[in-house]
Amino acid sequence: RIPLVFGESNLQRNLIVPTTPVPAIVFNPNAGEGEIMPLRFATNWSAKAGLQLSFDLFDPELEGAIKEAKLVQLKSSIQQQETNRTSENNLRSLYAEVVLAQSQFDASKALLDDYVRTLAMLEQRKQAGRVGQVEWNNALQKSFDLEQLEQEAGLVLLNKKIAILPSLPTLDLNATFTTSLDEVLKSAQVSNSKVDSELNAVDMSLNQLKISNLNKLAIPKLSLNGYLGTQYFNNELRLLNGDNWFGTSYVNLALRVPITETFERNLTRKQLLLESSILESKNSINTSNDEVITLKRNNELLILRKKVTTQENIVALADENLKITKSQLEEGTILISVLN
Repeated sequence: RIPLVFGESNLQRNLIVPTTPVPAIVFNPNAGEGEIMPLRFATNWSAKAGLQLSFDLFDPELEGAIKEAKLVQLKSSIQQQETNRTSENNLRSLYAEVVLAQSQFDASKALLDDYVRTLAMLEQRKQAGRVGQVEWNNALQKSFDLEQLEQEAGLVLLNKKIAILPSLPTLDLNATFTTSLDEVLKSAQVSNSKVDSELNAVDMSLNQLKISNLNKLAIPKLSLNGYLGTQYFNNELRLLNGDNWFGTSYVNLALRVPITETFERNLTRKQLLLESSILESKNSINTSNDEVITLKRNNELLILRKKVTTQENIVALADENLKITKSQLEEGTILISVLN
């Protein structure tokens, strides 16, 4: 325990100097019996400066206050960890969206590039008179559709990068994301933090501790107090005049016995008991919510994985069909309508 030491000072102007009646016989032996004399026991100006010390010799609330402070600190630590975890998860989700958009853009670009090369071969056949104008126009329309698809995918990718820019201010918008989506999903597939249950458990412990500490409030407190300083008295304000400053010091033991606080403690106890009941009900709800959140998150990840797998299969089939079509086109064994 460390004693509480602090300095204090004040300057006072007595607008009306108080007057105290005293027996007149003290100052005048000839005064009649019961005669009083008014005397002024103060000056126009007074000041005080010194050091005050207070040390609790016995304080039953101190141990409980320390435990409460530790629980409050634990709660703040959990909240800070959850804030960091939430920020990381949000960043991871944004990053996954960018990687997915990058994959979609790369796939659309690859399809367009392949079709452009196929279109070049088709143009040679047109020049040789083996392709009609209608068929050629349909092939051009297909290339325009693929080009528009690539532009839309590029716009989506750019918007996803812009969305993640506040979290990654050094991000180059023209950079290509090479991280696989599977790696991002693996890092994202973590169990739910259950922070609500953890915070509720701390609140329950804190509430129970407050109820326990209420009983200690009825125990008397014993403290040691001391003062060392100086006082100034004068009818004129001349603080630099050392003759008007007088030293003063004291030491005392103070015992504080609670009496009327009993009524307040009873009201506080009822409130804390009600809060305990609410926290217990909330704890069971949080446990159920944690399970729901975990299941929902895993389902979202599963759907995203299936979406990626489906897209990869579609791209692979489209690429295979394009290769077959190109081969047949080179051999002249396919109709243009099939190519489109």
